[in-house]
Amino acid sequence: MNIPLLSRSLWTMLAVTVIASGPVTVFSTPAVAAELSRPAIASEAQDELGNSARNHESPAPAVTSVEQSPSPGDPPLPKYPGLPPDGPTRLLAVTTTPLPCDNNGADKTVTRNQVLTRARDWLNVGIPYSQERCYRNSYGDYRTDCSGFVSMAWGLGGSGGAFWTGNLMNRARQIPRSDLQPGDALLRHTGDRDENHVALFVRWGDSAHTQPVVIEQTGSQGTVSRTWTAGNAGLYTPIRYDNIVGGGGAEAPAMMRDDGDGTMTIWRWASSGAAFARSTNYESGGWSTTATGDRVAAGDVDGDGTDDIVAAYPDADGGFSFHVWKNGGAYAGKWYTSSGPFALNPVGGRLVLGTW
Repeated sequence: MNIPLLSRSLWTMLAVTVIASGPVTVFSTPAVAAELSRPAIASEAQDELGNSARNHESPAPAVTSVEQSPSPGDPPLPKYPGLPPDGPTRLLAVTTTPLPCDNNGADKTVTRNQVLTRARDWLNVGIPYSQERCYRNSYGDYRTDCSGFVSMAWGLGGSGGAFWTGNLMNRARQIPRSDLQPGDALLRHTGDRDENHVALFVRWGDSAHTQPVVIEQTGSQGTVSRTWTAGNAGLYTPIRYDNIVGGGGAEAPAMMRDDGDGTMTIWRWASSGAAFARSTNYESGGWSTTATGDRVAAGDVDGDGTDDIVAAYPDADGGFSFHVWKNGGAYAGKWYTSSGPFALNPVGGRLVLGTW
């Protein structure tokens, strides 16, 4: 079917005409997405007033959460740094329903790759933003604002409108910025409705790890993927879903290099999926790579979904210890020391990691 190109004003007229208390199918365009998140209006003068009011709108009607507490939702930001007010028009049919969203059962346990797959389902469609409507797909029924999007990607249980930036930490914990991994999130909740927002972390967009690539639900363009500036990213707190497991993203190399002065450096790279970029290094104190030999391996030894480095190193008493670097760059000390003599030379390079 050929769909004619319509002006923004005509799209707006169509959008506000079909708003009703039941399911609504619309074409997902920036203009329609913006109009669907507020009540219908009758004049251009009222339209200007509506735009002003929308930037400072009150929280959506209370929704019963899994803890039976109100969840007001998150109004769209008055301005998204670096994001133009209008983007490319996408003519995809999207059906949404009014609050309350359906119950999605218990919290899901998800891998990082599953989180990104769920997020890209909304991204591929371009879900119009609204605090007062829900969108259902194969992953559940969730409110179509920023926190509803992250709730869907993480597979949070209960009503799909139960969570917002003010209570997402009931299902997550703060992490160091250096530990951000695909499927984590960047959260800003200051109590100011013009500042509250949350976005899903995908990867770093620069080798300095200051500009994150995110997927987010925005008030002006619906679901988008973009790279944040370092200044904008610095306003947000890195958080991790409590039930996220396994690896995520593309693997990248690391090397333990002899510095020639009795120390070593672990050099790391990050992968964009198409190329490697330099990451951060770990520089040791006294360390003999000759004594270590080939007895270095990588695997997720702390169960956080990212790989760590383990090296077997001989001790002065004839025994040995397993030394660990979390995420390949943060030294975590000795995780095991033998109780007696144990020669490492017969081991050679036959050190492996696994779930036994």
